[in-house]
Amino acid sequence: MGWQPKKEIAIYLSLGLGKVSVVGQFVLEAALVAVLAGALAFGTSQQVPEQIGSRMLASTIEKAQPQEREYTREELHQAAMSGTMNELMAYESSEYVGPNQIDFSFRFADFLILLALEMLIIVAAICKGGSFVFSLQPRQILTTLR
Repeated sequence: MGWQPKKEIAIYLSLGLGKVSVVGQFVLEAALVAVLAGALAFGTSQQVPEQIGSRMLASTIEKAQPQEREYTREELHQAAMSGTMNELMAYESSEYVGPNQIDFSFRFADFLILLALEMLIIVAAICKGGSFVFSLQPRQILTTLR
């Protein structure tokens, strides 16, 4: 049959629990799950982004390195005659000038901000979904179940 929150709410209200207490319990349950999941995610996020980011950066550096090319006498002669020999040699001697390291860490302050936003979303969703609790009596909630 499955879990029916309306039925659970109606039973709590009929037992005399306050409406705010009932909605607060749902918020507390969801917040507890979110904090536990967040703690697991924070532990994982300390290692994984650094490894993925380092691999991506290494790949970018490798792709940015100039490829050695052998020029024919004809190409060198044309470059010398047209005055583009400096450009040709500049390309050959160019090096990667981007960053050699990027900080991919996920700091505890970032985690707290994320957790606070998550809590706001949880509270808003539960209050929106449970708004019927404040307008209906336990009997009315039970009669709306199907």
